[in-house]
Amino acid sequence: MNLTSKLRSRIIFVALALALLLSVLFLPSTGGLSGRSVVAAASGHYRYSTEYTYYSDASLTVEVGSRYINCAGHATTSGTVTQYYTSEIIDICCGSVPC
Repeated sequence: MNLTSKLRSRIIFVALALALLLSVLFLPSTGGLSGRSVVAAASGHYRYSTEYTYYSDASLTVEVGSRYINCAGHATTSGTVTQYYTSEIIDICCGSVPC
């Protein structure tokens, strides 16, 4: 392997590593799918208790599941979780309980 090939390989490796690092740091979380709210406070408690309704496709017409996450972060899920959902804030939280 000559010097040019080694240099090109290292540049490609560094570029891919940097791209992966930046994507992890800057891409938004999918709060509804992970069971954790995107609006979690620094203390680990949530700012809102939230209800998610999941649908079979992007038309949001056929409901297939739901998830409720309370102020303490405990989730209750029923049905199927999909990438198609709506969310509704149920309560504003004060610590781990509704205000």
